[in-house]
Amino acid sequence: MGVEPRHEQINGGQVLDNFLAATISAALTVNQQCVECVTGAAVDVTITLPNVGEAMGRTFAISLITDGGFNVVVQDQDESRDWEGDYTLTAAGDYVLLYSDGRKWWQLLDETT
Repeated sequence: MGVEPRHEQINGGQVLDNFLAATISAALTVNQQCVECVTGAAVDVTITLPNVGEAMGRTFAISLITDGGFNVVVQDQDESRDWEGDYTLTAAGDYVLLYSDGRKWWQLLDETT
């Protein structure tokens, strides 16, 4: 199945393509700001954030919808200042909300077990 962008029309036809349904590992673009993960393909899923400088001013929400017994790891590209380590989503409902100021990823909210 892989990575499937979803397109939704709002406000008379404007197409949003910032939503991503991920079942395998993926490197995000700056426009893929909302990611829902479903694991179960007998592997962990790794979501790599876009370059922190290119993502300046953007917020990224990554959530685990169903876990299937495998984890989702959210990582940066090793360029963010003071990255405190990867986030691991292990149970359905876990999520992390991250913001880029252009130099550092800031954790705004999270729910992880």
